[in-house]
Amino acid sequence: MDPHPTNQHQPGDDTRPGGSPASTPSDAVSVQELIASLTTPTPDQITPVIRAAFVGRTSTDDNQDPTLSIPRQLSTCETKLAGLPVQVSIVAHYWDIETGRLDLDARGHSTAHQRFDIPVPRDGGITDLLTAAASGKDRLFDVVIAEQISRTARDTRASTEFEYRLKQADIQLWCANEPIEITSGDPAATTMLLRGMNRAIADWYVRNLLEQSHAGTQQHIKAGYNIGKTPHGYTAHRI
Repeated sequence: MDPHPTNQHQPGDDTRPGGSPASTPSDAVSVQELIASLTTPTPDQITPVIRAAFVGRTSTDDNQDPTLSIPRQLSTCETKLAGLPVQVSIVAHYWDIETGRLDLDARGHSTAHQRFDIPVPRDGGITDLLTAAASGKDRLFDVVIAEQISRTARDTRASTEFEYRLKQADIQLWCANEPIEITSGDPAATTMLLRGMNRAIADWYVRNLLEQSHAGTQQHIKAGYNIGKTPHGYTAHRI
């Protein structure tokens, strides 16, 4: 018997038993090469993972320039979304030019936006957003994003109610100045704490401003100046 059968694999032989060529390290394909060899979809074939609705607000038009404020708020939100690990696309825009101290039911009815040429689409105001959110499976968005919580309302109760109504519709409210967790549940405890602080600051800001304005008016009167417009036919007279 031949001690070395011809079909036995010998050390250094470049063939496997049966005659198939043996692979060498240079022939191995890395995981990275396998992934790169897969067909990469074109941008128009990629469906956004999450659809977002933008909500914005400026106060009365004589205190802010809506043509600058609304686009800036939208840009801030877009920058925040671009940094997330999933693809998010803003598909709806809801914004108002009105005070944030009104009750939610009284919001969204201002026509001040009609006086400005603002380069941001408008699908309605904040009440229209809530109506769309409650439409169930027919709604066009999955989450809502604002630049900060004060853009929804500067009243603690109103902003809390707004977030609660969204939660009832299984919609998260994201803020660009807060961490965003891509989850289906409530925000993390630290995020909720931060939002509560931001909500309190927004409410405090208005109340503090009102107190300072009232104190300034008192000093204005004590100095002998008239408040408001002088009646027709009269001239202002300092006491």
